[in-house]
Amino acid sequence: MEGTGSFGAELARYLRAHQITVVEVDRPIRRARRAAGTSDPVDAYAATAVLPGHANGTPKDRDGTVEAIRALRVVRASAIKARTQTIKQTKSLIITAPAAVREAPHSLTTTELIRRLVTSRPGADRPPLLLPSSPH
Repeated sequence: MEGTGSFGAELARYLRAHQITVVEVDRPIRRARRAAGTSDPVDAYAATAVLPGHANGTPKDRDGTVEAIRALRVVRASAIKARTQTIKQTKSLIITAPAAVREAPHSLTTTELIRRLVTSRPGADRPPLLLPSSPH
């Protein structure tokens, strides 16, 4: 089987649960695959390596502690990426704001800027968005 760690993970789990041996077939080299394209006959021929025993890759179980850590790392990387994108969007929006709002946050750290933005609310009785506010 090819792709037991991604699209084929559930099928591999199912087969192992039913005591069917699963052997992972190596994927073709990406450069060669891109140059020649992909085709079912070529993939089928590559899979014949299993028959004489040339392919003997044991697929990962995808469960237990290692899988839990992998899942946490994936989620953490995604959260960091989302945080970075949000900070960049916020700062780019401030660049296009009116001068009074745009000039105020130059001396603020990112953490201070976010705190200031979280507490700011639009309204006639409020000071402009990022002007220094009184301590809480």
